[in-house]
Amino acid sequence: MKDQPYVALAYMTGILPVKKYGSHSALNMFWEYSMTDQKELEEYTGFTETEVKRLCGRFGMDFDGLRTDIVQMWFVYQG
Repeated sequence: MKDQPYVALAYMTGILPVKKYGSHSALNMFWEYSMTDQKELEEYTGFTETEVKRLCGRFGMDFDGLRTDIVQMWFVYQG
């Protein structure tokens, strides 16, 4: 794929397992964005905090309780 002009227009989603050869990736022509730190792109991907608060209100859920549950699940996952 390297040096192909169409790669400039590629937008890949999902989890991309990138094979590392030494300190370099085989796919070093892409910019990578973290799924867990979306500050730059949160208004374009996923849900913003405002949207989540609105959805919690719509479905009768407690926003702070939801946040607590997600943080707890994150720490269990990180193990």
